[in-house]
Amino acid sequence: RSYGSYGFGFLEERMERAAVTDDQEQVEYFRNRASMSYARGKEVAMQMMTIWEDEDGGAQGAYSRGIDSWKRYLALFDDEDQAPILFWCAYDWARYIGVNRNQMNAVADLEFVRELANRVLQLDRSYFAYAPIALRAGILATLPAAVGGQPEVAKTEFEQAIALTHRKNLMYLV
Repeated sequence: RSYGSYGFGFLEERMERAAVTDDQEQVEYFRNRASMSYARGKEVAMQMMTIWEDEDGGAQGAYSRGIDSWKRYLALFDDEDQAPILFWCAYDWARYIGVNRNQMNAVADLEFVRELANRVLQLDRSYFAYAPIALRAGILATLPAAVGGQPEVAKTEFEQAIALTHRKNLMYLV
């Protein structure tokens, strides 16, 4: 949670501020720092996920064997108390992809993140002020419809998160 919050709340904000002043050196500096923060957050979360089930290489092993193995691995998490670590793994991973969308290796992982977000949603959709709903909506809106994105479904899910938080979570409104 700390790595994701730091990356989003401080590093990406500074990256955007540098972009406004057209300071490409600073944009790249803060993009790299945010990338490192998100990558570390994902790494810690994957290690935490492995504590619960470490046969066959744990979370990293399941990921390296492909999407079907990843889905089977995620099905092992069946307790609402496990939702936070899954959520923060998905969040950090999604933010990493977001700041590295020009790298095909990063974008190629979007399907893994989508499955992770789906699992969190199944376990506890109300976690952190309905953040799993907004996360999934953001993932669905990432790609254009022509290449698999689902902007209309994303819009519906954002509206659901906004309604469930009584329009009090400003991030969902933005």
